[in-house]
Amino acid sequence: MKKTIPHNFEYHQYLRKILRKWEPKSSLFIATEKDFSKEEVLTYPYRSSFYAFGLMHADKCELQVGVNTYEIRAKSLTVVGPDIVRNWILNDWETPNTTVFFTADYFKKPLYNNFLLDYDFFKIGAQHVLHLSDNEYNNVNELLKLLSKSQNSPSVGAGILFSILEYINNIYPKHSQNQKLSKYGRLTKKFTQLLYEHYRNEKNVQFYADTLSITAKHLSDVVKQITGDSAKQAIDKLVIFESKSLLKQTELDIKEIVYWLGYEDPSHFSRIFRKHIGLSPSEYRNKG
Repeated sequence: MKKTIPHNFEYHQYLRKILRKWEPKSSLFIATEKDFSKEEVLTYPYRSSFYAFGLMHADKCELQVGVNTYEIRAKSLTVVGPDIVRNWILNDWETPNTTVFFTADYFKKPLYNNFLLDYDFFKIGAQHVLHLSDNEYNNVNELLKLLSKSQNSPSVGAGILFSILEYINNIYPKHSQNQKLSKYGRLTKKFTQLLYEHYRNEKNVQFYADTLSITAKHLSDVVKQITGDSAKQAIDKLVIFESKSLLKQTELDIKEIVYWLGYEDPSHFSRIFRKHIGLSPSEYRNKG
């Protein structure tokens, strides 16, 4: 298998291509709905190399991250870390929002950026959309206003950004599904986390069932009851989601993508892809 790493949207590339912002001065950029270019909207799943979080001021759109689709309404906060594939759905890019994009090197001494690795909300498998209370929304919104005013003073801005992230970290456990899940919900979440870790190499439901010490049938029944998809459907859904990003966002040839996703036979993958999308991988890549 070829060891080819998928490309990300790099921070500056994303700002230039999507937000039409040339030569940003720092590793932090705060965007509103006025900054998103309708001509360059992303209609496919994509991954990026930077951190992002956004506060929605009005209704509504949807965001898919991996196998989960979130409804984003007014006063929702989205949080997505680097290398996580996401896809904006039902989004006209005009809904009022404040979105922060930044890279780890925005934080200089005495703030060392390794603290970012401790935030669960930036990790794959996290709860990527938080529906804030009025008080939480107001607090985050006021901090974002302070951050906007401090963009030309990175040392001050870094402190404010750190405070925002710490505030999110403080309220995150209350919003995380872990606090609300039933026994079957917790089992489904464990399966989903395993899936994110192993989907490239493990496509068989039995692997996940064995890891969770249950039967494959019980796992599929539980996942179906909680999500509406069987365990096998969830595996295929994540593989197809990732493949759509690779086909649209990279120049890797289809065989390289197939091998990276853990398949040895490109024709077998093509049949799976067509079954779900209605197009061959090459047709999807070339579709406008």
